[in-house]
Amino acid sequence: MKKELFSVVNYDERFKRSEDFEFVISAYQKGIKMHRCSGLKYFHIGRSGKRYLKEMIYSGTYVLFLRKHGLWYVKFNPKHFAAFVFRIALIYAIPLAFFFPFVLMIYPVTWVSYAINAKMPIFSRGPAFKLLAEMMKGIGEHLYLLKLI
Repeated sequence: MKKELFSVVNYDERFKRSEDFEFVISAYQKGIKMHRCSGLKYFHIGRSGKRYLKEMIYSGTYVLFLRKHGLWYVKFNPKHFAAFVFRIALIYAIPLAFFFPFVLMIYPVTWVSYAINAKMPIFSRGPAFKLLAEMMKGIGEHLYLLKLI
């Protein structure tokens, strides 16, 4: 990115996760076109599993996107909205199971889909960790929503 971009688009420090994506969305809303270079190599700094899950709880990312960009964001990125609804379903499946036991099927279906998507054995730690991370994100978004109200 060029340095001049930061004088036009403000970097929002409230975002603890997905801050780069929020920056791109803010630039898009101001009419700045961005292009992705597929040949560039990049890396992410690794985090421990415990730190990663803790960050998921305290991020409240989707709630922040909605608060900042409103319903326009749902139209702009419907996949993020679907993921948000999915996380809520993961959290409320256990209490709802007292009335509708079939809702617990969301857990094995999710487990298998994560394993297929990541091309890993079903009974490995990967799908379980991803499922736990999604539940932590949902809890974090709930907590952040309550903090805002």
